[in-house]
Amino acid sequence: MILMEELIKRISLSKEEERKLNIPRYKELYVPNSHYADLLAKEKEYLTAERKKYATDMEFYTAIAMQFARKFIPLLISDYQRQLDEEIIQKLGNIMNGKNLKIFLPGQAVAEGYIQVDDNGRPKGDDGAFAISKLGVIGFTPQSNAVGVSDSEVINNALRMKGSMIHEVFHLLIDVMIEERFRWLKGNKEESQLTSGGFIINEGLVEKYAIEFSKRHNLLHNPSLDYFHYVDLCVAIENRVGIKDFDYMAFHFTYKEIFQSALTMKQLNLYQLHERKKYLEKRGITNIDSILLDSKEVVDIKKL
Repeated sequence: MILMEELIKRISLSKEEERKLNIPRYKELYVPNSHYADLLAKEKEYLTAERKKYATDMEFYTAIAMQFARKFIPLLISDYQRQLDEEIIQKLGNIMNGKNLKIFLPGQAVAEGYIQVDDNGRPKGDDGAFAISKLGVIGFTPQSNAVGVSDSEVINNALRMKGSMIHEVFHLLIDVMIEERFRWLKGNKEESQLTSGGFIINEGLVEKYAIEFSKRHNLLHNPSLDYFHYVDLCVAIENRVGIKDFDYMAFHFTYKEIFQSALTMKQLNLYQLHERKKYLEKRGITNIDSILLDSKEVVDIKKL
């Protein structure tokens, strides 16, 4: 059994280290005759037949997304109704009726303000698949090119979109993040950015529930290669507190409340340290000397 501290430390692995850890597990999911391989083959056959019914790629993508939303969301509401309030159920209804299920052309999500841009005009998020909890919106840009897309590419785009839908919908149900200011030292100068603390365990929770729900109902979901070790951390916490308590925590607690209820302050500090290290790497912020924690601890980044 891997120690909790080791699972926490893994969240700050470099992209190369993550791939080395997770690719073998990902490949195992799609070996011949496996659950995922069989489901993917059936979906591809179904989508190939469905494509012939629509005049344009966008009509096809929209129809497929609507079909799938109307299939899995009632099952999701049934499975997790104890954890859902009326506001969430209304948001899910607006996905099913198409009001808040958005299918975009390349660049459209940014142009319409669903994806924000930084000071250099670069998108802050991935417009391929995203959720905006406050608005109750999930959005997808199935293809990266507006023209010149082959039939096989269209089918693969639809597979990718459909395979991410359950994950994105769970983002509307689960949000353990807190607005926090991440701080660090470069030389003797303190720098900081306002961001979302708990973003790593949040992705782990969303992916964990997406995997379990989709398997339970034999629905398409493409597990994320980048999140396996995040899910491992969530499973370890669940094993410590039990399924019933863990479900309540995942749907109602903040990430700090989860750690304070299930783990120790030392483990919370360790999580914050490695989450900040990962954040700095993802943002391309380099030449850091130390990371400052909420506990006032100053940690030399070279010792991590």
